[in-house]
This record gives sequence, structure tokens and C-alpha cells, in this order.
Amino acid sequence: MYSSNLTTNSPTFSPDCRIPDFYYNAVQISVVTSSWYRLWSASNIVTYGYIYKDNFNPLIPFENLLTKDDGSCGNGQFWLRVYLEANIKYILVVTTYYPNVTGTFFIHVIGRDSVVLNLSIITHNSCWVGGRCRFYTKSIGITLDDILRDEIRRNMTLNNQTFMVKMSAALTMIMAIAGLINSILSFLTFQNKELRQVGCGMYLLAPSVTSLLTI
Repeated sequence: MYSSNLTTNSPTFSPDCRIPDFYYNAVQISVVTSSWYRLWSASNIVTYGYIYKDNFNPLIPFENLLTKDDGSCGNGQFWLRVYLEANIKYILVVTTYYPNVTGTFFIHVIGRDSVVLNLSIITHNSCWVGGRCRFYTKSIGITLDDILRDEIRRNMTLNNQTFMVKMSAALTMIMAIAGLINSILSFLTFQNKELRQVGCGMYLLAPSVTSLLTI
């Protein structure tokens, strides 16, 4: 049996890439005999269990996921039946139904042979725009990515995004279209030689061409 605690000092992640701040405990599983094993939790809090093969990256919670259970065994505790191979690293991630929940939990295991459970310290690198992890950018000052990164729902179409993301996308498209129209009209206007009599004629035409190419 393995026991541990979820505290305010525990690391956090977002199991579904939507709601953040779920405390979790990562437990490395090692077996000496390849076989089917059963793992279940006992706690006064509702627990979720996820098993990963090889590695667990809290920034990409769906990668390497082998199996999971959301406490559907009836008493708010997870129950997992999984085939584990010898000499393979597995990570059991224990978390909760609601974010920011703390408490003590116990893990029970039964199977063909003995199972070793040890606390695993998960480390990961910082993210960047365009990376596969959560939306975050390294830059000077506040960017749109900093403002909206907790609103973005990964692997979903624009129709399923939050209102803030939809509004940001709509405003961006409106500004781009308005800028394009303005550049085209400026270009057409300053092609008239009479309108280029005031000031340098080519100077008035060049900015309209430059802005059009920028768009």
C-alpha cells in the first residue's frame, strides 16, 4: 500500500487542458513480472487516476496516456485494471475531481507479483508559442498570448472556444480586413498624378504600397 498527500505545495496541471490548478501526485510504478494488475484508491476526497507509459508531461496530459479512471467505481475513488510489463517505467498520476482540492489518499495494488511504488518528481521545460504544451510565450511585456492562454482550449475548433478567444479572433480579422481596404484605397488614390502634386509624388504612393505589402 502507498500513501501520500495532496497539499497546496503539490504541483498542479490541467487534466483536460481547460481548467487549471488540479493538484497531483506522480507515482512511479515498477513490476518484476509482466501481468495484469489492479490499482485503486482510498480517500476522503474524490480521486482520479491516470497511468502513463514511459513519461508524464503535465503540459501535455494526453501524451503517453495508457488508461484512466474518474472515480466511477461508485465511491468517488478510481479503480484501474492495466497490463504492466517488467522493466518498463509507468507513472500513476493521482489528482482530484475539482481543482484546488487537498487531502490524503492511499493506493492499493494487487497482481501476480510484487509492485514497487515510489514518488516521482516531474520536471519540464518552459513553453513557447507554437510549442505542443500550454500556450505561453517568452517575451518582453504582455502579449495577447499571455492574456488568453488560460482561455484557449487545445485541439478544438474555433466554434468550441471561449467567448474571449472568439472575440479576439473576430477583432483581429476585422482589423486585418480594414487595413487591407485602407491600403488598397490609398494605392488607388495616389495613382492619380494630380493628387501627387502636393509634396513628393512617389513619397505619397510608396507608403500605400508598403502598407499593402505588409498586410
